[in-house]
Amino acid sequence: MADKWVLTVTAQTPTNIAVIKYWGKRNECLILPINDIISVTLDPQHLCTTTSVTVSPAFTHDRMWLNGKGNVQPEAVLQTVSKTGKATSYWEATEEPATPESTTDETPAAAESLLKHQLHQN
Repeated sequence: MADKWVLTVTAQTPTNIAVIKYWGKRNECLILPINDIISVTLDPQHLCTTTSVTVSPAFTHDRMWLNGKGNVQPEAVLQTVSKTGKATSYWEATEEPATPESTTDETPAAAESLLKHQLHQN
């Protein structure tokens, strides 16, 4: 039957650590920072975030996992994302329930510790 399909899309991004962060925006409309920033992007083979979304008409409700833990409330996450105005929710575009899952290889503190260790070695 045609409605028994399952589709999964996965994206992977490297970890980025801001060493010097910006202190606000000089232009809100253009999203221009007041000052420059310095950041370090780590090798995605060692530290990365992987996000997958699985959709199917056979799903009866939305479910979400974050760092391997289920029962995350997708509505709360989507509210936060939609506040940025930079993403269109799959849930707003279709009636199909979806199952997003996101994992990060290491915690931010571990990433900062690794970065400090690597900087001291060089």
